Amino acid sequence: MQQIISLADQFTPILQAARKSAGLSQTELAQRLGLSQSRMSVMELNPSSIALDQLLRLCALLTPALFRSGPMDNG
Repeated sequence: MQQIISLADQFTPILQAARKSAGLSQTELAQRLGLSQSRMSVMELNPSSIALDQLLRLCALLTPALFRSGPMDNG
């Protein structure tokens, strides 16, 4: 079953798993987003800091990896 994200903190492990599943380091993903590695780290550790435009770009880049990382149990 797929997990519904209701809190920003729930996004941290999903974002990290998707990035790793895509075979990207923080630096590589940050470069694709036009950001610094340090900003990427902040986004992973504090997802509530992600601006909507950044979230949309993340989803566009990582959508295949999000599905590859497998369904999450919300129970």
